[in-house]
Amino acid sequence: MIVPESRRYVVIDAADLSKVNFSQVEEDETTPLRYSIDGRRVILKYNGSQPSSISAINNKTVYTYEEIITLLNSRDWLIEDELTK
Repeated sequence: MIVPESRRYVVIDAADLSKVNFSQVEEDETTPLRYSIDGRRVILKYNGSQPSSISAINNKTVYTYEEIITLLNSRDWLIEDELTK
């Protein structure tokens, strides 16, 4: 898979999803989102500059592709069945 160099992934609190303008990110309201195992955090992605609706969220962490893959392979994000494969 080729990922644009400008693509960024942002982890926000699920409670902040209502603050996201989905026209500014790659997902939309119908796209299944990736939540942490406990359901408290969610991942969104965007290309280029950080969208204003994401900038306005205080509790967020931005990742590159390589960094988000590492995060997704951690116990906070992997489903138990995936850990045993």
